[in-house]
Amino acid sequence: MNHPNFAGINGTVHSFVTVVALHMTKVYTQPDPEPVYLTSIIASGVKPHGLWPSSGNTHMYIFNEHSDTVDVLGLSTI
Repeated sequence: MNHPNFAGINGTVHSFVTVVALHMTKVYTQPDPEPVYLTSIIASGVKPHGLWPSSGNTHMYIFNEHSDTVDVLGLSTI
């Protein structure tokens, strides 16, 4: 696992963690004290590395380190 980041979606904290070796980002929600796995997002490029939410928590930007690309995830679909 690599870099985590967080976004508030509909009043619930969601966490996003890049998994470089698998070329994906794992998504969790935390409605209770324990996180719950939701899904994995496959990277369009090579080695997802950094994650940054948009200022309004509407998108998560996932940077792919070895392909110089960015995946944009719409957070309304999570």
